[in-house]
Amino acid sequence: VTKAKLPEDPPLRWTYRTGESITAGAVIRNDRIYVGSQDGNLYALKLQTGEQVWSFKADGPINAPPLLYKDNLYVGTKEGTFYAVAAKNGQERWRYKADGKIAGSANCAIPSTQDAPAKILFGSYDYKLHCLEAESGDRIWTYKTKNYVNGTPAIHGRHAVVGGCDAHLHIVTLKNGEAAGRVDNGAYIAGSVALADDRAFVGHYENQIVCTNLKKQEVAWKYGNKEEGDPFFSSPAVAKERLVIGSRDGHLYCLSQKDGDLAWTFR
Repeated sequence: VTKAKLPEDPPLRWTYRTGESITAGAVIRNDRIYVGSQDGNLYALKLQTGEQVWSFKADGPINAPPLLYKDNLYVGTKEGTFYAVAAKNGQERWRYKADGKIAGSANCAIPSTQDAPAKILFGSYDYKLHCLEAESGDRIWTYKTKNYVNGTPAIHGRHAVVGGCDAHLHIVTLKNGEAAGRVDNGAYIAGSVALADDRAFVGHYENQIVCTNLKKQEVAWKYGNKEEGDPFFSSPAVAKERLVIGSRDGHLYCLSQKDGDLAWTFR
């Protein structure tokens, strides 16, 4: 969601070709674009020209955008390896091995005091949410679910909120990785959680969009019919009073955040 004015017919400035397809979105800071490819490389490009600044060879395909926090990029691979890479020159800082592929992006829990470490969180197909120390890559804790963790965890105060392929929305204490709550959303959740105030929004595999009240730890509303339509694999964008999400039926859906009423669809 942006307030920027966009041209009706945007001109193509440049293209850059990698060795295989790109399924991950790009991350931008200043004059640099960072993007991963199915060819197993993480690339840094110049924003204005598309010229390559550096590339970093990982051990497998990169499916999701890297996390850019301070001077490092954090990214996982299909082989289950999670890397910290220096944004300046593409040098490896550290690596960590999960027991399953990493399909989603990481997120960062920024400490409230200078003495506490920043925490990097990501999900894996080993059924776990992993929490690492940002500087060292040391494991702080893991949280076990009952199926794959495919999407990106969200940060909500002292908790991480993540959807699982076990059909539950998990609320996890950032300090120690202990469960603070679990809400059944009705079907497995492949996308990432979007937050607005104390509500979490996700789509799931059985064709519904779900709003969960995090304080009450209960489903506030659902939109869609399990018997009709197609799965929601994408992640919602939230704006004032509304949310927008794409479906595998080829439509964008815009709903009221308050009650899930449909505002419009776009083919």
